[in-house]
Amino acid sequence: MISRNLQIRSQITRPLFTNVYSIGESAAERIQRAEMIGRVHSVFRNAINISTPDNTLVSVVRRDVGSGPINILTNLPANIDLTQADVEVNHPVTRIDSFLDIGRGRIIISIENARKYLSPKESYDKILPIHKIRDNIHGLKIVAIRHGRSQGLGQLIPLMQTGRLQEPNGRNINQFARTASRSISSLLEAVKKRNLLMAVESANNLVGLGVGLTPSGDDVLAGLMASLIIVARNLAYDADFVQRFNREIIARVSGRTTLLSQEYLTHAARGDINEHVAVLVEKVLTGKPKDVEITGKRVLAVGETSGTDAVLGILLGLQLSCKGRLR
Repeated sequence: MISRNLQIRSQITRPLFTNVYSIGESAAERIQRAEMIGRVHSVFRNAINISTPDNTLVSVVRRDVGSGPINILTNLPANIDLTQADVEVNHPVTRIDSFLDIGRGRIIISIENARKYLSPKESYDKILPIHKIRDNIHGLKIVAIRHGRSQGLGQLIPLMQTGRLQEPNGRNINQFARTASRSISSLLEAVKKRNLLMAVESANNLVGLGVGLTPSGDDVLAGLMASLIIVARNLAYDADFVQRFNREIIARVSGRTTLLSQEYLTHAARGDINEHVAVLVEKVLTGKPKDVEITGKRVLAVGETSGTDAVLGILLGLQLSCKGRLR
């Protein structure tokens, strides 16, 4: 372990120079100002979050994270640990011409040739028959059980059955998952009945549930809202209900969770999502089981539990919209 840490550290020289593959639409707007962009909000192995003067966020991320609405996707490889880059919370982030300077020269980013990332908003050309979509949903569930991380709400994925969650009676699951199971069960029932008030109240109980900068309940909601929007666009699902449901959730989020989670939820509610999530839902609706497995593993690998929790939300949205059963 010590030698591994030394190896990673040795790959980070000061300053660390990197180029950018893509900039999300929101991120591009937020870094337009000259000179002072903001300050470092938080630092992770694969991302540095920047808080702007407008109390919004921009995320500088490694290439394994993928493009997203607030992401500046760099060409930094997956073996670079950004917590070793000597960047600290509250360090200044400035822009000079086509360069971003994080922490007074600790990281220099060239944005000159970056493309703008726009979340896909069009319908897909070829949608699978519904029975094949259900097979892909089942396949994603199995991949999540085998490769997901169960410290968050991923422990609920094996309980998904026939449009509902099994009661976790006697199962050794964490308290967050046990609490969330009741809210998710009522949420599923409310959406099936198109009971907007009950659906929003149930979803509201998930906001801020968990620990960390993106609590598990928020990751589930983000995956759910994003998948419902994509499915409504492609399977003639009730788009009006989805839009009202998503709007009502976002109206209740402010001040109840972290700034980073609030960003993700707000963007997911209108279908502005990370490319890995968008591709996963697309593959479930249009692709082969192997495609679903590959893209599913990619999302599951995000964060400590965020990817798995998001996949739970995606499965919920797909299950609801296909009106069928998971075997």
